[in-house]
Amino acid sequence: MKQPVSVSGEVTRSFKKEHALGLSVLLLFSVLIVYLKIFQYPFIQDDWYILHSLKAMGTGEFIARAFIGVEGVFYRPVAALYMAFIYSIFGMEPTGFHFFALMLHGINALIVAAITFKLIQRIEIAWGAGFLYALSASLHLDSLLWFVGSNDILGALFFFSTLLFFLQKRIWLSTLCYVLAIFTKEATLLLPGILLFLSISMKDNARVNVQGLRHAFLEVKYFIGVAIGYGAIRFNSIVSFSEQTGNPYHSSLWGTHIVENISKYVQWSFEGVFPIIVFDSGIWITLVQLVLFFGLAFSLSGFSLKRNLFFISWIVLGIFPVMFLQDHAFRYYLTYSYPAIAIFGLTIIDEGVEKLKITSKPIIAQIVLLCFLTAGFSWYYFSDLDRQGFDTLTVEGSNNLIRKGSIVRMLDTFLQKEYPAVPESSVFIFDWLPTEAFGGEKGLSLRYNMQALSVYEIQAIQADAKGVYPKSNASVMRNYIDPKKIIYISFHGDRLRRGK
Repeated sequence: MKQPVSVSGEVTRSFKKEHALGLSVLLLFSVLIVYLKIFQYPFIQDDWYILHSLKAMGTGEFIARAFIGVEGVFYRPVAALYMAFIYSIFGMEPTGFHFFALMLHGINALIVAAITFKLIQRIEIAWGAGFLYALSASLHLDSLLWFVGSNDILGALFFFSTLLFFLQKRIWLSTLCYVLAIFTKEATLLLPGILLFLSISMKDNARVNVQGLRHAFLEVKYFIGVAIGYGAIRFNSIVSFSEQTGNPYHSSLWGTHIVENISKYVQWSFEGVFPIIVFDSGIWITLVQLVLFFGLAFSLSGFSLKRNLFFISWIVLGIFPVMFLQDHAFRYYLTYSYPAIAIFGLTIIDEGVEKLKITSKPIIAQIVLLCFLTAGFSWYYFSDLDRQGFDTLTVEGSNNLIRKGSIVRMLDTFLQKEYPAVPESSVFIFDWLPTEAFGGEKGLSLRYNMQALSVYEIQAIQADAKGVYPKSNASVMRNYIDPKKIIYISFHGDRLRRGK
């Protein structure tokens, strides 16, 4: 890879000292501008279950159960500790959690920039990667919009910190960050594999030999030990749950879903840079694009073979844990791989422009333009979805949190006006309004501060001459609902109203 005169030696040191603070502030300010509208959003869907548990148990018991529950579906005690911390400060006010989410996301982008510079010593590509990671709204919007997205934001913080400390030869700090990462989000488990390829790529000899491999394994032995220990503790729980049919995390090591998932993540990677453009060209054309991308990366990046293999390992192992899920592909799963994709993309642009002599302008001008376009497109992407609100169309690879957040806001306004208080044991029946958006019974019990409260969607209710009853009880016993306790809320046109 070429060594740019304009950013090497004394010039590089001067650039870092004089401009690093300014660029950091600019990056954080850009994050604030692009994602500013998240402060309008309430807690959404799964958030209400977390909040209900925090309020019912108290932060102490919530944290204790999170650490003890090794046999559960997920084991994320560090994320639980963070959520309890946020709740203890801000309670039921979502503004605080949004602020911390944005702050951590900005810090993650700064760490990405630091990792990139440490790897390739190109200040402009380093900052370009940081800005692209930060501003790719179509990838990060889900993580930033709801409280449970803290799992990935915090997981990314520890994932990237592990890489950075490893590059700085601070192995114990790096190992600690890896431990925190896997106990925040299990998708970070394969990070030792990435570190192994990184260690190999950092060796001076051009070819990989037995001695070099042995030395690389010794450098990552603590990480491998942690991963093996985690796997031994969690293996049965993870495998048994993933093999259960009917749950969203059902996995299979073979099938067309793997090819489909690869195609989706390739498509969403491109859309991360240009979110208002849909790159849906079909599975096989997308796979051809993937091969072409890696081909260009190998031929134009200027990296050694070992360094190219490291970046590919980062991309592949960062997304690998979710690649076998049969029906659970989401854009935010690219959180851990996307920096490597951005670095590859920027080096392709850099080397390609120079070799093809497309322009005599320095690469920094092209990177600034690309980041500016990404920021503009991402701001428009989020603003347009926010403007549509309840009418937002389903966005593939997202949890449709814009629409669900609009439902929560609309319902909250309606309840404040029409039902500021309700009798004990009230039964809410909703027509044309998905109750999962506001956490169903958990969400409304928090709002009214009562446990004896029921919530149903109208399709879960059956009626006969005697009255109405939940369908779930129909085969055993018809538990008729007291009509005096029923509160019907229906959605018609663009508003909520009382009654059917």
